[in-house]
Amino acid sequence: MVEGFLSPIIENSRKIMWLLDDGIWPGWGTWKEAVFGVLWGSWLLALVLRDTGDDYMHVTKRFGIVAASQLPLHYLLSAKPAYNPIQYLTRLSHEELNPYHRVFGYVLMSLFICHATLYLNFYIQMGFLTKRIKDIDVQLGLAAVTIFAIIGTSATSYIRHYSYRIFYTLHIALSFAILPILYFHVKYLRIYILETAAIYVFLVLQRYVNKQHFGSATVNLIPKTSLIRISLPATALFPEQKTYRPGQHVYLSRPFLNDITSTSVSHMNPFSIANLPLKDSPCIELIARELDGSTKMIADVARRHEGGPLRFLLEGPYGSAANFPDLLSYDHILLVAGGVGATFTLPIYRDLLRRTSNKRDSVKSSATSGIAHYNGHTPHRKNASSVTGKTTGQLKSQQTDKEMKSATNSKLSFIWSVRTIEDATWGLDAIQQQNGSIPEGFELFVSGKQKDGQSHIPAAAVYGRPQVKSVVEKVFVGRESQRVAVLVCGPTTLGQDVRRAVGEWVWKGRDVWWHEEQFSW
Repeated sequence: MVEGFLSPIIENSRKIMWLLDDGIWPGWGTWKEAVFGVLWGSWLLALVLRDTGDDYMHVTKRFGIVAASQLPLHYLLSAKPAYNPIQYLTRLSHEELNPYHRVFGYVLMSLFICHATLYLNFYIQMGFLTKRIKDIDVQLGLAAVTIFAIIGTSATSYIRHYSYRIFYTLHIALSFAILPILYFHVKYLRIYILETAAIYVFLVLQRYVNKQHFGSATVNLIPKTSLIRISLPATALFPEQKTYRPGQHVYLSRPFLNDITSTSVSHMNPFSIANLPLKDSPCIELIARELDGSTKMIADVARRHEGGPLRFLLEGPYGSAANFPDLLSYDHILLVAGGVGATFTLPIYRDLLRRTSNKRDSVKSSATSGIAHYNGHTPHRKNASSVTGKTTGQLKSQQTDKEMKSATNSKLSFIWSVRTIEDATWGLDAIQQQNGSIPEGFELFVSGKQKDGQSHIPAAAVYGRPQVKSVVEKVFVGRESQRVAVLVCGPTTLGQDVRRAVGEWVWKGRDVWWHEEQFSW
């Protein structure tokens, strides 16, 4: 009775959460982030207006005080290291908290602008703006508001996509520069500024500790593609006190060479760990596509020093994969990748294959040992079964192995879309080395046209683009009561198509856990 009462509530709550996770508009974030901004902004506005009555100056000062009191929390939301208390409490990674950091920043910027506008209006109304504008406290206040406006403008999606370097440089430099300006602006803000400065220093030290130098890293170009393979020793990055989860990523600097040493440390980009470190080999492998910026420079270095040792700065691992639920607890797992997005999904897929294989071996071993024990007490049964050339234990073991393989194949679906078959060779090789063959449920789509001299296309691959709606339907049709996990990484349009197709089933009441990996800043 209780379950029947709660069932529609749970189903409706899933639909609401799905809707809140939808994007408002490209570059505008999700509805969930917008709701957070409205609610937190309303709470701060209530604190501003509380017990101020019709006292104009009281309200004016309160805007600045309330905004400054939120700076420590705002800086914490930007922290990458997992030791961040907000990450620990919310179980959200830096990448998941970063959109809330941006929303929070716009709320604080609005409060500071209100504070400055009300003061300027007061000076104009009283007729002494020209006098007060010469005072140091007013000049510092205007400088602080200007800095907040520059930070907010540079953090828009347009600027971040146009030049991440401009955004990053301004963000880091100005977020540090504003602290002494606010400290000397007025005395009653200093406690908040000191707290913020302490957090800033603590986070910088944490990131410094998290960085590793590698002297034996190698960079190679994957033939017939624009892909780069970077191999680094894994033992230094994953000591015993650190844990790695498939799907995590690291930040990698440009290689240290004499002609670029001055720019290497300040430019670090995220790369998903494309292999299973310490299981495949004692190396971390990163796969990247040569584009503009850092990847082009790394590719140019690879052409000059292919196979030779290079020195990088590495930071991590990071990523929301550390907080994923146990995916094998779901009845079906769908992984969808586009291009190098497979560097995120493929390690997860391979780890799931490995874990299900271990379970299969465990069941097989138990079945074999159980039959052997039984046969030890009934030699006549053992001899009778051996007439066929196989013992009862062998027959039972093979039957169990076949059933477990079938269960694994029906549980996992992997869809990968690439431009050319060569773009997938690194992943296909890794799967075949681990599994011996391409598993059922693995589908490779090659969107480009077949050319002469192109690599042989495997049986699991077809030419053309995946029909996303059909792919999703195959996962959900006939599994009405099953829980499904969906993980996507690839171009924005691919993620939108998959989410739209999966959303139709969410609105039909299906239980879906969704994760889309993006490096959209």
